[in-house]
Amino acid sequence: MAQQAHQLLYMIFKPRGLEQIRQYYVSKLQQRDLANTSRRIKWPELIAQFNAHYNKSYPKNVNSYIHPENEHSWLHKLLRSPRVTCHPLRHILVLGFLNESVGSLLYNISVDTDHQQKKSTESQNKIVSIYEVANHRIDWNSRNV
Repeated sequence: MAQQAHQLLYMIFKPRGLEQIRQYYVSKLQQRDLANTSRRIKWPELIAQFNAHYNKSYPKNVNSYIHPENEHSWLHKLLRSPRVTCHPLRHILVLGFLNESVGSLLYNISVDTDHQQKKSTESQNKIVSIYEVANHRIDWNSRNV
């Protein structure tokens, strides 16, 4: 925990949106079969495994224990549509549960963002090429000379 907090405090990185972070978490949950292919989270299994992962007293000490019947916990808020922010320690708890690190989160989001930007640029170039082809006119008079 301390190493992850240190890494988060001292790393230099571009700010990423809450939605990108949420998508990263959900993709990792899918790999653990805690979210289905339509990205719906299996909440009872997730909460049970999350609470089993950490000693029950530790999350209580940092005010982060998730009661199984609570449908409005900080974990729900973190993994549902991002309307609110959560304390960085809670992100570190989720990353620890997923066997990930702050560095892997930031790296994977950065790689994904760069890939999306590259795809967008390629698509725009293709659109320009199609546009140029569609508007290319042959001058038949000069062609036959």
